[in-house]
Parts: sequence; C-alpha cells; structure tokens
Amino acid sequence: MRDMYTGNPIRDLGYFRWHDPLAWLEHMRGEKWDAAVKRENVHFRRAIEELASEKEIDALEDTFHKTTEAHMSYDVFHSGGIDITLQGTYSYFWKWRGEGQKQRAAAVVSEGDLAWAIEEDSRGAEQYKVSCYRKGSQKPVWTYGKFVGPSLCVKDGLCYLVESTSLLRYGHAIALDAKTGAFKKRLFTEPSPRYTLRLEMGEHRCVFLISANSGREALYHIEGLHIQRIGHEGVCFVPVGYASADSEIPCFFARVRSFDEPWTAFGKELQILSIPKNLRLYKLNLLLKHKLLLVSAGGVSRVYKLRSGLNPELLEEGIGSWSVDWWSSWSGADRISLLKTTPGSTPSVYTVEKKGLVCLKRGEEYASVSLHDCKSKDETSIPYIVVKGSGKPRGLMVSMYGAYNIPTNLSTSRWAYWIENGWAIVFGLVRGGGDFGDAWAEAARRDRKIRSIEDAEAVVRSTQRETGVSAHATCIHGVSAGGYILGALVARHPRADLFGAAYAIVPYLDVLRTTTNPTLPLTVLEYDEFGNPAEKLEDLAAIVKLSPVDALPEKGAPSLFVVARTSMFDVEVLPYESMKWIYRLRGWPKKKEGEEKYLAITAGAGHFVRNLKGASQDTEDFLLLNDWLQRDHRHYE
Repeated sequence: MRDMYTGNPIRDLGYFRWHDPLAWLEHMRGEKWDAAVKRENVHFRRAIEELASEKEIDALEDTFHKTTEAHMSYDVFHSGGIDITLQGTYSYFWKWRGEGQKQRAAAVVSEGDLAWAIEEDSRGAEQYKVSCYRKGSQKPVWTYGKFVGPSLCVKDGLCYLVESTSLLRYGHAIALDAKTGAFKKRLFTEPSPRYTLRLEMGEHRCVFLISANSGREALYHIEGLHIQRIGHEGVCFVPVGYASADSEIPCFFARVRSFDEPWTAFGKELQILSIPKNLRLYKLNLLLKHKLLLVSAGGVSRVYKLRSGLNPELLEEGIGSWSVDWWSSWSGADRISLLKTTPGSTPSVYTVEKKGLVCLKRGEEYASVSLHDCKSKDETSIPYIVVKGSGKPRGLMVSMYGAYNIPTNLSTSRWAYWIENGWAIVFGLVRGGGDFGDAWAEAARRDRKIRSIEDAEAVVRSTQRETGVSAHATCIHGVSAGGYILGALVARHPRADLFGAAYAIVPYLDVLRTTTNPTLPLTVLEYDEFGNPAEKLEDLAAIVKLSPVDALPEKGAPSLFVVARTSMFDVEVLPYESMKWIYRLRGWPKKKEGEEKYLAITAGAGHFVRNLKGASQDTEDFLLLNDWLQRDHRHYE
C-alpha cells in the first residue's frame, strides 16, 4: 500500500497537523514488522502455556467446539436442492439434500440440481468469487473471473450479482447467464464512492438492489435485464417482495424524509394491512404471504399475525432475535422455517404454516436471562441484558457493539462455557447500533459518538449495582466497530476504576488516522458513520477526544489486564491498529513489551476469523481471562 498517507508520520489536514511516531507499523512489512508480530505472538503463547498443558487445551477446545455445534447444527433453511445452516457473519454451510458433505459460502442459492455459491478466498480477506455447482460434482460448472459482493439472486436463467469496484466496495450490479456464467449486462453503476450495493431476495422471486451509505439508502427493482429506482421519497427501506407469483408490483416499507419517521407501506397489498404506528417505529420484517410481522425493539422480539381492519394478534414475544428462511419466502413456499435465538438457550425452531406459528423444537435453557435499563448521561434510557447461571456471578463480561444500525448479537453460543464457570454475560444495547431502529443508530454517529461511550459507562455501572460484582471483576468486550467503544472506555478509565480487564476482537482503534486516510478500503464509505475530520471540524474535535490509540494517557493503562486479537488479512480493521494500541497501553516508548497486555495476530485469516477458528481462540482467551478473574477476584474479596 504505497500512498501519501499510509506510514507517513505527519498527517496534515490543512487546519490541523500532528505527528504519529508509530506510523511505521502501517506498512505491515519488513523485518521490523515481522519481529513485532513474532514478539507479540510469543508473549501471548507463553502466557497460555503457563496456564494449561497441550492436552488440557485440546480438551477445552473440544468443549468449546461442541458448545458451538449445539447452537448451530440446524439445517432448517432450504433453497432448491440444498439445505443451509447459519454459521456466522457472511458465513453459511450448505449441502445437497440427502448428502453429508457440507461446504462453506458467504451466500448461496439453488434451483433444481444447480447451486450458486459465493465463496471467500482462502485467506479470509473478503475477496469473493461466485461459482455454479451441479449436484454430484465438487468441480464448479463455472466460476466468474471478477470479485463480487456477498449477495446474489438467481431468477429466470439469470444470476444477479454486485461486482467489486474496489476492495470492500461493490459499485456495479450485473447479470450473468446462470447456466454458463457468461456476462449478460451491467445493470447499474453507483456513481458515489460513499455508497455500496447489495442485493435482497424478496417474496415470490422479487429482486431488489439497495445502494447504502451509513443508514441512508436508495432502492431499486430488477426485472429481467431492466432496473428501476423505486421509493424516491424514502431514506431507508425494508424490501418485502411481490404479493403473489403473478404480481409485478414490488411491495416495501420506507422511512420517508427522516430516520425518525415510522415505516410507510408501499404497495396496495401492504397498505391494506393494519400495522399500528408504534410497531412501525422499530426494526421490522414481514412475510407478506403469511401475514406475519416480526418486530424487534430493545432486545425484545415480537411476532404478530396481521389482519385486515383489525389490530395485529401477538403470537410470540421474548428476549432474543429471529432468523427467517428467506430462501423459502423467495420461492413463495407454503411453509417457512424460523430460528429463534434466545440468550442462555440453544436455538428454537419454528415453522410458519396455514395454521400459524408452530414450534417444532424448543431450545434447551442453560442460563437465566433478564432485561434491565439504566440512564445515560443525557437521561436516555439504555436497555441491557444479563445472562447468568444460578447464584451470584464471579465476574462480568460486558459486551457492546453500537454501530452501523446493526442490532446487538444476543447469541450466547460462544459464552456458554463462561457462564458455566461463573461469568455473567451482559449485552449493552447502546446507541449507534440497531436495537431501536434507524433513529437510535443515527443518534450516535459521527460527532455524536460520545453517546455510545456514555451509554456503555452507564450500562457497566448499573450492571455492577444489579449483580453486586465489583469493577475489579468486570471485563469489557468489543468486536470490530465495538472496539471503538471499548478503546474509548479504556482511555477514559485507564486506572481500572470502572473495569479491570478489556477483551478486544479485531477492534477498530486507530480512528483518527483511519478517518483521515481515504486510501483505506472503508474510510470513504464510512464518513457518515464515524466522521470526516478532513472536512468537518466537529468530527475532528469528537474523534481527537475518543480515538483509542490517541486518547490514552502517556503512561498507558498499566493497571488493566488486556486480551486482544487481530488477523493478518483483516482488510476492514488492519492489524497495525491493534499493535499501536497495545504499544500505547504499555506506555510506549518507555515500554513496548510484556505486561499483562496480550495481543494475538492470526496468520491466514481475515476480519471474520471466528467463523474459521472460533473454538481454538475462545479456548485461549477463556484461559487468560478466567485466570485473571480468579487471581484478581481473590485479591479484592
């Protein structure tokens, strides 16, 4: 990566200039970098080896693997001739029905004896290719030569894709011949570098294209080799589909003019349904054929049966989230599967049939779950969810994400063994995330990011009061963009007054340098999410105060126990960010090695490394953090 930004210690915005002596790490090459990576991995590995033998580590890893399998071994979704299992972000397992061999894909669909799968390169660097497979053969019928995005639709002999125009940005919508892979037509090019494209499957084989930029969207309808923009009044959308197999008019919801507006229905078949305003404020999905509405707000999901002219009938309510078999909805199937994820339980399996919502398999409960709320600094009520075993917990793991309008992941599949060993897992539904819909996310974007951090502080304090667990037995947890919140919390509490440990996975930490380097893959796409300091003084002022690498005091955070992970082929949050942060936590330049600051840099993996190496990494991280809890908890008892 050779440009005027990367690795240059001087960053000059014209009105603001500063020097970063750790900028050399940004090149991520050369003997000095290799030595730094090796040093951190050796430091991490030695700590693990002091805690357990190889045999004990293998046994514990097997336990974590089995726990994960218990949460994910449901082949309940179906497309054509294949069964599909949800595995993680942009990660599915699929297999031909009646066969045992599973394959991994970022997206997959099937018709008859053909399947089209989008597969990531072996390094995990989020470079995807699409291939067509025929049942009975592992060799592709064809593979498209260019990189594509992790979404696709196949209809009437055409394979619709979004094509990569730069790393992590998808700027072309294209159509291929589904059987041969021959290029047919470029349907659309997104002109703005701040928008990226994705495809959505609607009911009864309705193809939608969405152009998105930090919550703001434009919606398009594709039919054959023609594309048309629809819903011009909307700022964001929920695509639904055709009302029937014979229909040609797409139905969808839109927030008109503002994120604060309730969803407005477009399409006659949607408009005749009675959906009260209070249900149209939050996250929703609709199965139009079955008149089933799914609404999520504050960690609680509700399923309603819609009736023309009557109020919706509540069928199911509870903490957690629903995953829908959109493949069956796409085909207009009479029976559709749903998977309900409830914290502290294995998933439950439901079907939607003519007789209503039917539970086929109820998940096994292994922990109690409760919903609470607290007041943030500006008096906004912030919900949080506590998952724990019986009795008083020994320690708290407080997890927050708070970005991209993405609802908090409430699955405890990776935390089940921690709960069994006395940890309480806490999910803070802070602003910036999608737990209350678009306005909730917009409230903590750009120069308002401080709200996410203040929300997180309130959640930690309230949870400690609720559970009776002290700061010395509290660990905060953040993944990817959640690392921004985690890192800002560490910078604001470096003396371990609010928590004693931090656990960061592929964390976003070098915010000031990243948002001022437009050559990085996501910077321009995320100006409206995290800010554009080069053009907006208010964004710069906010980021300077919060950027985890920059906001730490000179001495770092010597009292905090830290476990962090990154991956060599992570192109979303580059690994040098974690390296800079670990150095600064130790009080660099006076000290850059050792201390109880552990960073593992995984070779041969990218941002979604947990999809590939979850059990082994969970094992090591548990050993380190559980040992910290046992040592520190005894000291303060």
